[in-house]
Amino acid sequence: MPTRLIHVTRQEADIFCRLVETDSSRSNAYATLSYCWGGDQTFKTTLKTITEYKQEIQPKSLPQGLQDAIYVAIHLGLEYIWIDALCIIQDSVADKTIEIALMAKVYGNATVTIAATRSTAVWNGFLGERRLLGAELPDMVFELPCQHVGEELGKLVLIPITFEPIDPLESRAWTFQERVLSNRVPGFGSLRTHRGCQTNIGSTFSDGWSDLPVNKAYGSFGLDA
Repeated sequence: MPTRLIHVTRQEADIFCRLVETDSSRSNAYATLSYCWGGDQTFKTTLKTITEYKQEIQPKSLPQGLQDAIYVAIHLGLEYIWIDALCIIQDSVADKTIEIALMAKVYGNATVTIAATRSTAVWNGFLGERRLLGAELPDMVFELPCQHVGEELGKLVLIPITFEPIDPLESRAWTFQERVLSNRVPGFGSLRTHRGCQTNIGSTFSDGWSDLPVNKAYGSFGLDA
């Protein structure tokens, strides 16, 4: 277990957070956050604020990126989340030395690592609206009716070949280790959300589109073209 975690509880529409010291004899499921700071953090744990944060952390006062991470953790059914700016005492050299040495265990033992892939800085957030795929070429977007499992009728949308950009988190060396060490990584990108895990299949699942030609896309999911 990490030395500290953010304990998150929800009562109807209200969310309550506080910093807690963990008990080494207990093991709780928790999420970690991988994100770009975007500069010094205005909301962080220090020797001055740690006592206050153990009492309460006001979620709405946090940068949007941290609010988004807490939202995701709650909807994944997790009561704890590890965020470096809050779970490491940022103005204590001794604490930072100890905690940085534990990074492999912190990310390796997490139930899931939430990756704010698309965000350049913590205050931007990563759950906002994304541009529609193919929006720049509307005449090349086609909708076809398709039969879902069961009797529900849905639609299949065909879009022009779309090449995914390198998102901010993917260009950072420091956050690369966080992805490698983690068991499960939902990554919130600028075009789609990926779900990665530690497997040897060489691919990850995403929220509904592929940048491969149709026959290769079908083949990658074990279907006949």
